[in-house]
Amino acid sequence: MAQPYFLAIDAGTTCLKAVVMDAGGQIAAAEEVEMAGCYVAPCRLDMEALLQALAGVLARLRMRCPQPWDALAGVGVTGQGDGLFPLDKNGRPFMPAITWQDGNAAPEAEQLAGLTRTLGNQRCNLPFPGSRMAILRRLKDHAPEEYRNIGYALGCVSFLVYCLTGQSVTDLSNCGEGVDLAKGSYAADIYQAFGLADMLDKLPSLRPSWAVAGPVSPQAASLFGLPAGLPVGVGALDTTAAAFGAGEQWDASIIAGTTLAVSLCLGAPQPVPTEKGFVDLLPFDPPVMRLTLGTAAGACALDFVRQKFFPGMDYGGFFALAAQSSPGANGVLFLPFINGERAPFSCPQATGAFLGLRNSTAPEDLARACVEGIAYSARHCLAAMRSTPPRQALLSGGASKSAVFCQIFADALGIPLGLAPAYVNPDCEVLVSIAGTTEDVAMVKETAKNLFENGYDVIAPNADQASLGVMEAANEVEGAMAIANGDGMITVAPNNTVTAVIMNTAVGYYAAFEQFRTNSIPEEVKKYGIADNLIEMPEWNPDFFAPLTEEQIAKVQGAYDALANGEVTINLD
Repeated sequence: MAQPYFLAIDAGTTCLKAVVMDAGGQIAAAEEVEMAGCYVAPCRLDMEALLQALAGVLARLRMRCPQPWDALAGVGVTGQGDGLFPLDKNGRPFMPAITWQDGNAAPEAEQLAGLTRTLGNQRCNLPFPGSRMAILRRLKDHAPEEYRNIGYALGCVSFLVYCLTGQSVTDLSNCGEGVDLAKGSYAADIYQAFGLADMLDKLPSLRPSWAVAGPVSPQAASLFGLPAGLPVGVGALDTTAAAFGAGEQWDASIIAGTTLAVSLCLGAPQPVPTEKGFVDLLPFDPPVMRLTLGTAAGACALDFVRQKFFPGMDYGGFFALAAQSSPGANGVLFLPFINGERAPFSCPQATGAFLGLRNSTAPEDLARACVEGIAYSARHCLAAMRSTPPRQALLSGGASKSAVFCQIFADALGIPLGLAPAYVNPDCEVLVSIAGTTEDVAMVKETAKNLFENGYDVIAPNADQASLGVMEAANEVEGAMAIANGDGMITVAPNNTVTAVIMNTAVGYYAAFEQFRTNSIPEEVKKYGIADNLIEMPEWNPDFFAPLTEEQIAKVQGAYDALANGEVTINLD
């Protein structure tokens, strides 16, 4: 029997991701795409465009791992929470989804919060402007025709599950407000008091997150290239899935994604502290109550500052710039309220700002202040949830890929931070730095050490003799890795060298001479590479490559062989 694999889909606010993994969590392949093309306006998402984007991601994923794809045993879905993804009575999108960042329903959210406090008796989560019930009430009052057209009032995860299976189901974590957490059912009295009683039969049915929602429908199989009948799970909110994946050993977890989600595990179910944040149950055995505060801006504030103040600079450059400033950013303070704020206090009217600017303020101070502002927002959330800080926290999310970001966060929180298990993105970012010399080993060494300390993971030098500086830097910086460009360089950093990529230029010289001698010089430029033995790797030596597992070595060797035999080609044009 073939080893079973599973497809995981994560529809975040900024990025749509999908991975194929085995039962142990080992990733066979991963694909992702930016969500920017799915938005028709701020906080307005074209649901048909989302489905087409997902179809494209899954098509690429299927091509990258055909054998695991054929062995798929199930599908899991997670994604952004709150907001409204409405379908008509025929189960078709008829208007853009309104995502959780929308602040137009602030008056309705305030009214609903009052009702929840009066009727909920700490059994229901409190709303914020991007909550589903607040958005529904605003539609009823300000867009009655759209409201009357709603046949299914879904969220992002339940929308995708519906499109995969035709079943309208959700779990508690994706419901937010309006759910009796003690009973695990919708609070009909609150819906009635808020004038939304007619929506109760249009809400998705409540099921456990680990339950099977239904099989992949024939229509979904055609659109997404999935086997019809494949089981699809009910799924969970992205922050809930992340906290569950972190395990019970972490008493706190922080997701530095588009939003900043700060969670504390409270242990066994107890009186619901809904005044302090969002509450749900993690499906451990026995269940564990989780308290979460989700700010209105996390990494999206980083992106805002990067694009507005440093246009054209990538994230690697932004974090490297931030590292050049000292802790405290030379007195500059950043308030990350670019979307208002919803936690640990609710104020949709709040605005972002840089404070403490002086004539001496440098660009690196602005970059560091931005990261520190987000880090102190996380600290503010932790302080609002508990009087004493947690012993440690697990950090995940896109921004956690930066060592600079992680260190600033740890310093601001004053607690040790762990990182989620490495997510290996096959489309890893490749950055280039020019040392300006092929002879000065000391200069290249200093350049390489700076790159390692600013978050570079692996450096491949191409500076002739001066490349030795990279190998010396890798040997001195903990956790640094290098790719040598000559056999002899491996011995400089034997425990930190991944492999060597050796260019046998003599092959090219000899081929050119033969063409000249035989009067067969081609009109077009002749390109040489692995298949021509111009580029090669030495034999894998276990004494040199101890940091790598046999499986990792096999993957690298497989990529090399695929290039050599022409299965994979690289377009240099």
